[in-house]
Amino acid sequence: MLFLLTLPLTELLAGSNRGDSSSCGDFNLGLLMSGEGYGVGPKFYASIYHEKGVWFSDIIEFQGFRDIKKSPRYSGTNFEDRDWETVCIKVGHPLNYVNEVSVRFADDPVLELDPEGGVSRVVPNSDPNLFIAEIYWQGEIVSSEMGEQFPGCKGQFTMQPGDLYCAGEFKVRFR
Repeated sequence: MLFLLTLPLTELLAGSNRGDSSSCGDFNLGLLMSGEGYGVGPKFYASIYHEKGVWFSDIIEFQGFRDIKKSPRYSGTNFEDRDWETVCIKVGHPLNYVNEVSVRFADDPVLELDPEGGVSRVVPNSDPNLFIAEIYWQGEIVSSEMGEQFPGCKGQFTMQPGDLYCAGEFKVRFR
């Protein structure tokens, strides 16, 4: 189950209503995020590493994305330019001793069929991007700056920790 809580950017940047775990409710994972997609939202899933193993969310299509078929991509790493939403992911039960949360792409560039019946090809400039500012879990808020990015593109270097490009993964440690 998934639900959204949209925070006005001025409140987000001022820190007056950044939200906390209670904004998503008990036993729900909150992600303050933004994204870009080519006609469809970027698909991702979250993982929570805890004392008894790993919990995985369903695959989620981020609905609050900027459609790069119709609008330009966000410029650079300027947080003020991005449209932020809190995405709440229902976990539904307590997980003890959570030590890491991960967000990973479930897909990458948009593919289209060759009209001649050939092999599918990637639509140019269609790769989705996700931007994560904060992660909320059971009263703890962790900034993406405290996390680590693992790029999924061959030869790509890491950028801002919460900026996921090209099938990457973002991990942040708790406690």
